[in-house]
Order: sequence, then C-alpha cells, then structure tokens
Amino acid sequence: MSLGGIDDRVETWSTLFMLRNQAIHQKITRYYKIRGGTDLLPKAFASRLAEKIHYDAPSSQSNRMRKK
Repeated sequence: MSLGGIDDRVETWSTLFMLRNQAIHQKITRYYKIRGGTDLLPKAFASRLAEKIHYDAPSSQSNRMRKK
C-alpha cells in the first residue's frame, strides 16, 4: 500500500514530507505580516549582511557541480 505514490513505511519518509503533511493538516490560527510590505525582508537581510555582500564585484572563484 502507498500514500499517493509514497512508500507507506514511516522510516522511508523524508523530514520535509512529514513537515509538509503536518502543515497541510494543521489548523492555522495565527498569521504574520511584514509591516511595510514583503519587499522589506530582502532589504533587512542585505543590511545585516552588508559586510559579506559585494555588489558588482568580480568573481574570484566559481564552483560548478557536475551532474552524475
């Protein structure tokens, strides 16, 4: 037996699969909203990571993963 194409043995389920299913079946009673709009979220990340982000900088190294 399978659950929508997923093996029914719990030990074979991924953590992401279990969290997703829990979220889908959970009744949500609390919502969050970013005051000023969602575009403030990446701006907040950029300001906190300002020392690590270098815009228009030349690339010093590139690592590409090979398909196996």
